[in-house]
Amino acid sequence: MIQDTSFLIDVLNGDTDALDVLDLLERESRPEKVASITSLELYEGVHRSDRPEEEKREVLRVLDSKHAIPADHGVMKRAGELSGTLIANGDRIDREDCIIAATAIRENEPVLTRNVSHFERIPNLDIETY
Repeated sequence: MIQDTSFLIDVLNGDTDALDVLDLLERESRPEKVASITSLELYEGVHRSDRPEEEKREVLRVLDSKHAIPADHGVMKRAGELSGTLIANGDRIDREDCIIAATAIRENEPVLTRNVSHFERIPNLDIETY
């Protein structure tokens, strides 16, 4: 399962629904993966925060418990195809979400997110929410 940035932010913020899902994943020993772009998004948030050192420790703790899937040429090609098609169809979503979706498709994994409205626009992508 590829954990979307929104899920990890909810975990960091103590959202009970997200924490319940995380607890279930850990009890089932399911691999916890993130797209590498999620690291960028979380680090960016840390450096925009007025509590960066405290948040950085929490972000590092969470990221260290995940396996980051690199955004190699194949992932970026697929993300570009997804983004271009969505823009052409008038359904633009964030490029970061396209990279996360492309990563999930390549890994043959669902995306775990609360941001269903963006990800449901992408064909052949399994989505799980909480």
